[in-house]
Amino acid sequence: MQACVKEAKKKLVVKNVQIPVRIEDDDVLIKISKVGICGSDLHLWHLEDRIGLIMGHEFCGVVVEPGASIFKAGERVAVIPKGPRGYQSTPGVLADGAYAEYFMAAAKYVTRIPDDIDDCEASMIEPCGIAYKAAKKAAIQLGDKVLVEGAGIIGLLAAAWAKAMGAAYVALTEVNPQRLQAARDLTDADAVFDSKNPNIGDELLKASHGGFDKVIECTAVSSAVNLGLDMLKPGGKMIFVGVTYNHVPINALKLVMKELVIEGIFGSSVVFEEVIEILSQQIFNLKKYISKEIGLEDIQQTFEELEQGDSGYIKVVISPQLTFEDNEA
Repeated sequence: MQACVKEAKKKLVVKNVQIPVRIEDDDVLIKISKVGICGSDLHLWHLEDRIGLIMGHEFCGVVVEPGASIFKAGERVAVIPKGPRGYQSTPGVLADGAYAEYFMAAAKYVTRIPDDIDDCEASMIEPCGIAYKAAKKAAIQLGDKVLVEGAGIIGLLAAAWAKAMGAAYVALTEVNPQRLQAARDLTDADAVFDSKNPNIGDELLKASHGGFDKVIECTAVSSAVNLGLDMLKPGGKMIFVGVTYNHVPINALKLVMKELVIEGIFGSSVVFEEVIEILSQQIFNLKKYISKEIGLEDIQQTFEELEQGDSGYIKVVISPQLTFEDNEA
């Protein structure tokens, strides 16, 4: 099969590799339909290690060989991004993933996709789950004022969930000019603010009439985190979603004096089925967030464009089978 393999730091190449082999009797061989590029994939691309890794953990496909599982050939499925040892063997991160034509999944992590969700939408179940889990953990209530920091796909989806859960006012902040414009075009938030504005704190306080009940932090940047703490009302809650390998200093005095709560979230497995059920009701237009659809051979160039930071891409979706069929033609 064709797969996009990490050959070196910041170098991905399309190679012909072996189709994954079944380990357990009920493992499910899946033909990949769509796979999303995640921000964490870009982090992995920058690492010196993980050479030989096939990335990709946000994906859907069609069952080819169900083995002894409950699934049938031809069924459309999505896969919770866990491996045989749970998150310790996460596909596309610590084990081979879905930047390929086929993927072998443990049956317990495979779930059917209803007809109401198409393949592009299904490839976004995992990031939708992250954003939903963040909004749910924030315990957003009717009438809340919510600040979402970072207008990548998770931030945009978190803003959408916050509105769906009854938030009266949702503000979104972003520093990147291209993403800022994309956010203004796409967001469900009530307002979008430029994080580089030196008066952003005053503007947010004015717009929210005194501060926010909840903050969903998707940047992991110290200046944004501390801005969020400033914006929270006493007793407010911040949900930490952004990932970084660096230390993030915060003003502990604000945390103590305002009796704030900070919680983190990781993974979407506990809400995966719930999110599928909600998405099947078509309450969101997920496809509006897809900036570009590419083949396997385009991944390296797309990563380079994402690294430059001026592409404005919100979500890029890969179609491995389209690539293979084009190569055969």
